[in-house]
Amino acid sequence: DALPRLEATLGKTHPLTVEALALLSVSFERTGDYVAAEPLASDALARARASSGVNDPSTFFAVLALSNIRIALARFAEAEADLKPAYETSLTTPGEASEISLALARALATIYLGTGKFRDGIAVIERADAVVRQHYPPTSGFRHVIQGTLVALLLSAGRYTEAEPASAALLDTIRQVRGPDNRDALNVAANHAILLTNMGRYAEAEALYNQSYPSLLRLLAPDHQEVLTHRNNLALVHI
Repeated sequence: DALPRLEATLGKTHPLTVEALALLSVSFERTGDYVAAEPLASDALARARASSGVNDPSTFFAVLALSNIRIALARFAEAEADLKPAYETSLTTPGEASEISLALARALATIYLGTGKFRDGIAVIERADAVVRQHYPPTSGFRHVIQGTLVALLLSAGRYTEAEPASAALLDTIRQVRGPDNRDALNVAANHAILLTNMGRYAEAEALYNQSYPSLLRLLAPDHQEVLTHRNNLALVHI
């Protein structure tokens, strides 16, 4: 209801209207309705570029919304075509410490993770990690997301000795900030256990899985996919 009112009052290309359209696409994307989300995000990006140019925050946000949809659909080349130039521009305007630039960095690194370009992804996300450490407090969600993406890239690249301390530090921080039973903390713990398994540290991995399992069951049904994955990963430790 708000979008038609904004279009009637401010016009279809006003930054607030464009942002509302992009946000609407995000709401569909987060429910997995990519068919509905993609044309909305594409429309938002076309409007933003027409009215504000390529360097405007509304354009960056629309690029991010559309790219996240295409990443979810594994259409990485299309996502990168829009995302990479937007990210590079955002480093200076509005600046690499801005939330939108960090979000673009994380999305671009996710593309590289999905396409096996681990070196490129690590370079992007290590730069973002240095920025969030300098400008954002340890409680910042941006720090957690950026550091989690770095761990995922290092793990996928087989750089376990670098990934392990970063993963352990992230796990300690997120448990302190959000509590050990928090869903995000449990996800980080599961990823850390996978890393320990890959490193052959089976006893530590098993202890972490067993520690997390009761909390996971309090949050999710026994047949939930995350619970089943947890059981499967624990079984792999024993093979």
